[in-house]
Amino acid sequence: MTCCLSKSLFLPIALVVGLGGLAFVATSAKASDPAPSSAPAASSRWVADGGGPLEEAMESMKAGMKRLGREIGAKDAAAWKTLSGMQAAILKAKDQEPPILKTKPEAERAAVLAGYRAMMAQTLAVTCKLEQEILAGKWEEANKTLTDELRPMEKKGHNEYKGD
Repeated sequence: MTCCLSKSLFLPIALVVGLGGLAFVATSAKASDPAPSSAPAASSRWVADGGGPLEEAMESMKAGMKRLGREIGAKDAAAWKTLSGMQAAILKAKDQEPPILKTKPEAERAAVLAGYRAMMAQTLAVTCKLEQEILAGKWEEANKTLTDELRPMEKKGHNEYKGD
């Protein structure tokens, strides 16, 4: 009886140990990998030093906008996933300071920062509206929201808050 019990425990224990080892090897390999070559270019105007969380978020939103246009045109129900990624990037960007802030006098900075964050919150609200339209299969409305609301917000935000 003891023999059968120990054999029945061996397989689950071996699986746990084996999976743990694989996870360790994968984590070790990931940590030693060089930086991905698809990292944003250091010449971006979103961050004066050429990198950082704001630039990463903006690059993610830019890629999402391109993908979203194709997905809505194709009536791809998975477009909500693209929007979810964009929403995460918006939240990340909202906590950052836009590059234009460094060029403003100290007395104006609080108002500029509040305007930037309000615009990011408004952008988040529009992406939520767009997500609801996509989930409901309202493709004409989704296309209109993308074209008439989200894209103009992108241009306005870049004109007002992106440093040159």
